[in-house]
Amino acid sequence: MSAPVATQRLQTKRQTLDEAYAPPANFLEIEVVNPITHGVGKMRYTDYEIRMRSNLPVFKLKESSVRRRYSDFEWLRGELERDSKIVVPPLPGKSLKRQLPFRNDDGIFEEEFIERRKKALEQFINKVAGHPLAQNERSLHIFLQEPTIDKNYVPDNLCSVDKVKPEICHYSTVVSKDKEEKRGSKGSRKKNIDRDIESHGSGSSGIGNEDRKRHRHGHRHGDSDSANGGKDAVSDMR
Repeated sequence: MSAPVATQRLQTKRQTLDEAYAPPANFLEIEVVNPITHGVGKMRYTDYEIRMRSNLPVFKLKESSVRRRYSDFEWLRGELERDSKIVVPPLPGKSLKRQLPFRNDDGIFEEEFIERRKKALEQFINKVAGHPLAQNERSLHIFLQEPTIDKNYVPDNLCSVDKVKPEICHYSTVVSKDKEEKRGSKGSRKKNIDRDIESHGSGSSGIGNEDRKRHRHGHRHGDSDSANGGKDAVSDMR
């Protein structure tokens, strides 16, 4: 009987508390908080604090806090829909106001409505900002980190003007190329179909022309009554 082989347990390094509670390698956290209603009468509006924390290199500031109103969210959605290649999620609809008792302001300043809208706006901005293609759009950075929104800004893609490192843009570029290739393949298939239809149509028109030639030839050699009938038919069409 062979002697037992001595085994030694592998020594694993204990994880420190700092390591256990450290933020993940890449994170992006956005909160919509502290709604405040300003003004009176028709000048009344509500804005929200947008808090952002991130260690993603694409963002200039790692922490930021700005105040935005609903119309600013509408502006951001419109800019992304126009300039980016992503499907932008919808904003919480204004139809929510109709669920509240009828008032001149449609109840949009009711505490319950404001709280519901705040949560919906937070879901919206987290979905948008979490998309790698949206992260390259200047409009998103203005919305999240600039104190005021300059609506006369020049739209551009952060990767296209070398504002961030190439490796940061790599994933977005791959996704964008993949979408373009899919669009290109669909376009080429459509062109082939259109070409087939055109060639078939030209062939059909050629056959029709031959029939019309034979028809006219027959009228020339027919009797005078058929010729008169043809003239009467033309005048009726006119």
